[in-house]
Amino acid sequence: MLNMELKTILWNFINKDIDYYLYDGSLYSLLIQTHTYGTHLEYNKDTDKHILDYYKEYYNEIKNKIYEQLKNNKLSPIYDYNEDERILFEQLEYIILLVELLKKYGDKIIGVSKTSKMNLYFENSNMPDIAIFSNIYGSGYSNPLNLTDDDIYSVNKNIHYTLSNFKRFYPVKNLYYQFLRLENNSGMVNITSICKLDDKFFSSLKEISLSGYPYILKKSHENVKITDKDMELCAKLLGIYKKTDRGIIL
Repeated sequence: MLNMELKTILWNFINKDIDYYLYDGSLYSLLIQTHTYGTHLEYNKDTDKHILDYYKEYYNEIKNKIYEQLKNNKLSPIYDYNEDERILFEQLEYIILLVELLKKYGDKIIGVSKTSKMNLYFENSNMPDIAIFSNIYGSGYSNPLNLTDDDIYSVNKNIHYTLSNFKRFYPVKNLYYQFLRLENNSGMVNITSICKLDDKFFSSLKEISLSGYPYILKKSHENVKITDKDMELCAKLLGIYKKTDRGIIL
């Protein structure tokens, strides 16, 4: 699913004239996946190889296959091996897709998230930054913090570790983290970006937003909701006629 999502982003950049691509989530979370998604693949005892060795060996081959797929409007997985090989190549494909996106279009990808658990602005507080900012009245945005700065290490060592891990594959120089409220009574959102964003960007974002949130993301959330009617239809298709409760068959 993650690979298909990244392929969709890459396909859009190749085929559309895009100023900014609004990603539903945090760009930092994409970097985390390069480690947690395949932690057990970090080292292969049978071949005495680390995932970085596989990355260097298969980078060009997988990259070429990805672009060939996108040329034919396909988003399916590239490899079809046994279980262990499939997991390895899915992970390699994910890393290569992310590297290609950041290398060619990184300045145009903006992460927009309604939630955030990090605490970097108010390090003496036990509350996430977004909870504290939510109590501040008015619209506006915070000064961005660069997650790649050495100062972040003293506040959150996990961030430093995640970025160091990803830098083995691609040298991310900047990853900005900030908060935004577009309207006085709207919710707070977390913004992550490779480039620094200015007033022009936030003004443009406000123009395409509804109730303080980008309309296109709001519409996407509505379209992917699974309703009770959807559950009932799935139950009928599966031949289940008893009452159901969101995935629990009674």
